Amino acid sequence: MRALVVAAPVRALAGPVRECRIVWNAEVELPQGVYWFQGVDDGPIILQVASGSLPGDPMVVSVGNLDDDHPLADTWRWAEELRGNAALVLQGQAMLEEDADGRAALGCGPAAIDGTKP
Repeated sequence: MRALVVAAPVRALAGPVRECRIVWNAEVELPQGVYWFQGVDDGPIILQVASGSLPGDPMVVSVGNLDDDHPLADTWRWAEELRGNAALVLQGQAMLEEDADGRAALGCGPAAIDGTKP
């Protein structure tokens, strides 16, 4: 499973997460929340957005039923694109980054994605 966290520190990685990346200054406005995409070509991906527009209602949609104009299809495309420029969070390695407000945030691994701000 792959994970991407937007604008939040990563404190630990859960067992099923084999790769986690973090991006601080995404040039896209996504609703806050956790998005879980399964059944995709490159393997499942979890996207956690810590700041952004207000979240909508929870929903479950089969990937095969996502039309190009569905909001979750757009979010999935952004998740894949943002991963390409995101920093890799290595297990056992601490990272010191600045968030969008200029505050220092520490992220490290291993063992659940916790993207809450300090």
